[in-house]
Amino acid sequence: MITLDGVPLPDLFFENRFAWTGVEAETVRAKAGNIYSFERSIQGRAIDLSGDIEGAWMEYSSIINVHALSTIPGAVYELDLHGEKVNVRFRHEDAPIFSATPVLDKRTTDPESTQKFNNIKIKLMEV
Repeated sequence: MITLDGVPLPDLFFENRFAWTGVEAETVRAKAGNIYSFERSIQGRAIDLSGDIEGAWMEYSSIINVHALSTIPGAVYELDLHGEKVNVRFRHEDAPIFSATPVLDKRTTDPESTQKFNNIKIKLMEV
């Protein structure tokens, strides 16, 4: 199960789970030709959660709740990724930070109460 500040999310894919090492490095060459490498630990892992057309559909109420969370500047939330809990913020510097496509159902009389969304994308950063 995945939740963001208690809001249930579908089983989204963590796209860049293994792209992050938490290590930053810089290599310089001295005038004598020697190579020096400087490494340090860094924070701020990007977390991109996504779903496609086929799976990971999200209900309208969750869309509204996640959108509301994304509108609060500087807010930090708890993300629970199948038991792994991390504090995150929305990556506003990498817009759009949240997107979803409505799945149209012409049979419904109240689209907002039963509307489903797919093609979900949520951009977060661990803090």
